Amino acid sequence: MIAPVPQDYRGRVIELGAGSGALTLRLAARCPQARILVCEINRSLAQVNRSNLAAAGVDSGRVEVVADSAETVLAQLCRKASDKPDFIISGIPLGISPPTRLWPSLTRFVKPCARAHVCSVPVFPG
Repeated sequence: MIAPVPQDYRGRVIELGAGSGALTLRLAARCPQARILVCEINRSLAQVNRSNLAAAGVDSGRVEVVADSAETVLAQLCRKASDKPDFIISGIPLGISPPTRLWPSLTRFVKPCARAHVCSVPVFPG
């Protein structure tokens, strides 16, 4: 899922629905010069992600973990209109955040010709 991001990439990457940070760690290691904004709605998982990054020695100035919804974070970033990403990576289950609500925020925020890579996790009824 992170293979499309060049290893020497120096811009902004956004990861939505990062959970405990397994992908965040791999992305930070693969692209040591990228600035990564990580969004996780679950505060406990966001804290685990921060702890995992710190334990791996990842600079918190380069990787920021925000405990909020993807929609809220994207809306805030759209208002700033600066430092738009070339890559957005997401593992958010589409059954939890319908594309009809999330995708409009993505298309307003990314640079022209940016790439959004989404891995949809199936949601099964309990």
